[in-house]
Amino acid sequence: MRNTAYHEGGHALVAAALHHTDPVTKVTILPRGHALGYTAVMPTSDRYSQSRNELLDQMAYAMGGRTAEEVVFHDPTTGASNDIEKATAIAR
Repeated sequence: MRNTAYHEGGHALVAAALHHTDPVTKVTILPRGHALGYTAVMPTSDRYSQSRNELLDQMAYAMGGRTAEEVVFHDPTTGASNDIEKATAIAR
């Protein structure tokens, strides 16, 4: 659970620090489905297109959990694999 807490905290911290991310509405480390925890963000308005900066910030947000694991534990877990897939999909 400690890894999950740092992982989700990393997502939340990155989302709060960047200018082109949606606001964080919920962070939990309670397992649900296939996820050990999650950080939820909610758009403040409808979006039909996204700027380059918005996409870059979304990728940074997606990788925030893995980065937190690397900084704190020096050994990221496989829990970040879905985040890598999300960031890769945004990059495409």
